[in-house]
Amino acid sequence: MFKHILVGIDERASSFHALEAAVAMAKSFGATLELVHAVDQALMRQARGVATDDMRAGFNTALEQEGQGVLDHAVARARALGIEPRTRLLVSTSQHPAEQLAEAVEASGADLLVVGSRGPSGVARLLLGSVSDRLARNLTTSMLIVRGGEG
Repeated sequence: MFKHILVGIDERASSFHALEAAVAMAKSFGATLELVHAVDQALMRQARGVATDDMRAGFNTALEQEGQGVLDHAVARARALGIEPRTRLLVSTSQHPAEQLAEAVEASGADLLVVGSRGPSGVARLLLGSVSDRLARNLTTSMLIVRGGEG
């Protein structure tokens, strides 16, 4: 049914819960599994006048290294579950992670996006919405939101 499954990965337990579901589906369908992590550098863009260029560059480098670490951990988990995934680190100074993921889905030709969500969570959700909410409203590709995994 699905030939290319893309999984949005972050450091939360719900994301790794989604990874496990995506691995099971990829194995069942014989699909390619691709793991992506979106680094959001937009915060540093807002720090002009408060932080030097070197400080912003150092922070951005740290965000990218942390993102690569998240991907490396997800790859190890996927391998332990019996599948060899592709990976991609997404980096943007202007796009929200949901926009980065939507573009990655389009660029990769994936026919399913899998993301984790821990469900409703306070004022931030009311004001900003979650990544999964934004994706569900705007993505034309099939999407699976895997709930839970937080604990």
